[in-house]
This record gives sequence, C-alpha cells and structure tokens, in this order.
Amino acid sequence: MEASLETALVALDLSPITPLLVRFLPYLLRIGTTRLILVHVIPILRLEHMAGYPVDRLEEELERDAMTKLNEYARELEQEGFSSVIVHKPFPADPPLGIAEAAEEHGADYIVAASHGKGWLRRLLLGSTVDELLTVSRKPVMVVKGIVRRGALGETRIEQPNDPFKGPLLAAIEDDEEADSVLDFASHIALKTNTKLELLHVIEPGEDRVKALEWIRDKARMLSAKGVEAEWKIIDGGSPGKIIVNEAEAINASLIIIGHGGREGVLRGSTADTVVRRARRHVLVTRKPP
Repeated sequence: MEASLETALVALDLSPITPLLVRFLPYLLRIGTTRLILVHVIPILRLEHMAGYPVDRLEEELERDAMTKLNEYARELEQEGFSSVIVHKPFPADPPLGIAEAAEEHGADYIVAASHGKGWLRRLLLGSTVDELLTVSRKPVMVVKGIVRRGALGETRIEQPNDPFKGPLLAAIEDDEEADSVLDFASHIALKTNTKLELLHVIEPGEDRVKALEWIRDKARMLSAKGVEAEWKIIDGGSPGKIIVNEAEAINASLIIIGHGGREGVLRGSTADTVVRRARRHVLVTRKPP
C-alpha cells in the first residue's frame, strides 16, 4: 500500500510558538501535502479551573478568539500555495483525544504537532500532549522539533524549526510488522524530495546477524525497485532508541522515520517513545494501515 500524505491535520495550541509552526508548514508542499485541517482544542482543565466565571461564557470567548486566529493562519497558508485550508471549529476536550478524533473525522492522512521541548525528566513524570497523541492516534504523526530549546541554566530560546526534508532521511526498521509502513513513507518522501535515505536496523539480543543482514538487504532491494537507492546499516546491541538517536546525530539527519512499535493504546517504553523523547530531529511515527 502506497503512503499518502495529501491531507495533514495540524494541531495548533495557539501558544507563542504557533506562528513558527505555521511558517514551517509550507515545507510539507514538497511531499505532496496540499490540504490542511487546522485544529485547536481548548483544554477541558482550563475551563474547569476558572472558578467563579460562567463556563459557557468562557467557552464561547475562547472559541471566538481561537477562531479569529485560525482564520488568519488559514489565509496565510492559502497564500503559501495549499489548495485547501480548512478550519475545524475550536472545541473543548482533552487535547490528545480531541486531535486524534478530529483527524479521523476529516480523513487526514497524518497529523502534524509541535514538541515544546520540555526537559526529559518533566516529560517522563508529567507526559505531554505529543506523547499522549502518539498513544491514542491511529494516524501517523509528524513531531516537529526544535521550536523551543531550554539551556542548562533554564533559559528558553524560541527558534524556527529546520527543513525536515533537506536530508538525509533516517528510516529505522525493527521487524516486518512495522517495516512496510516505514518504508512506504520513507520511499514516498525520498522520491518527492530527491533526498538521500539511510536504512537502520539495530540487532537485539538473540537475533541472528546473518539473517538480519539478508533482511535489510532485501528491504533495500525493495526500495531500489521503487527508484529509491538507499544506504543501509545494522548496529549490534544496545538500546535501539538511543542508537537511532545517535545515528541521526552522526549523519545529521533532518527527519527520522520510525514505526509506532507499541501495543494498541501503549507507546511508553517502545523504541519510538525513546526516539521521540530524545531526538533533536523531526520524527515521523508511522502506523500500520488498519
């Protein structure tokens, strides 16, 4: 099954980083994304914590203000060349669930969401919208990195995210169950952007190295049949997630493409979880088609 990236649902929290994410979106035109759905979910807790203020009136005000901003962004993005930019009416919900449900409702091919760059310990203890979205979404999710960086002394720098397709691309494949979806998206992006692609497989304890070599060579041959010439590498031992992150740094990858890998409704502890939490590169987490 060929990957489709025509329609992206974009999760906008309307924080100070939102204009930077909006300016990032035209990069997606290069991979065939022509239609955008802009979504803003009003966190339920924000409504519940406004004691003494009529909730109905607060919800109405938040929806009105959000709709004004979303319409402004939609006009800006249409001028950038997207054929269709749809604004989903802002609504109160738990953000990860609301975003995932809106993606299903609109038939989005994938979701785009920004990582706010929280420290790894805080994310481990408290989680984040992106972490939870990756758990509940049945759609692939592109996690945009590099918008907010926090230094050792606690200072915050807001930066424009880099081009995710300048290359090279790193496609990490674990097993046949996830590899096909990863390679479908990797080949689609590599062909659209004429970008160098590297396949990576980390050999885990007990895995036959000879069979692993033949397996990844076979995957490279499959890509070659599609017109994508990919380099490949296998690395023995260690934590797969950490090795993938380190390899992305070593080759200066612009995008890591990886399968979800977790059980239904579970991401925590998977290789993809480690990569999304630790990588400084953009990450596309694919899902097997239903």
